[in-house]
Amino acid sequence: MKQISKEKTTTYSVYVATDSTEFDNAEECLQYERSALGMLNAKLKKYIVWEGNEYDLWRNDTEYNTIAVDLKTQEAVDTLLHVYYLQHSYLLSDEHKKRREVFESLVDETFKNKDLLILGINCDNEYYYIDSRSNIVNRLLNLDKKDDSEGTDK
Repeated sequence: MKQISKEKTTTYSVYVATDSTEFDNAEECLQYERSALGMLNAKLKKYIVWEGNEYDLWRNDTEYNTIAVDLKTQEAVDTLLHVYYLQHSYLLSDEHKKRREVFESLVDETFKNKDLLILGINCDNEYYYIDSRSNIVNRLLNLDKKDDSEGTDK
């Protein structure tokens, strides 16, 4: 008889929450994320300076809610990003990298300008970005300029 050594490898799934906490099963991971989301949403409330619906802003007939988040502090930015990623964990995949980068860029620009970020809230209670207050105002002002230039003789 001869003795030989063999190495045995076991493969198993690990579920990773958006803050990189690992779980052995999906249910525990989801439960953790939902409880974290509840706490972070409560924390985010102190940075929300306006709540309404899209009709208040655009006079359209959607019933989605809209909020304005004051992004003057790094804590506000970090809280918003954490909430957004918990709500949209699929954005952390490479497949959605561009969409994530657009949101991060908008948040960064809004923070640098100490501005308000306007977010919509869909029927699943998830945030979607609209734009910063100053970008919206600038686009509206440019619409007036565009209308004026179209009426002049060239």
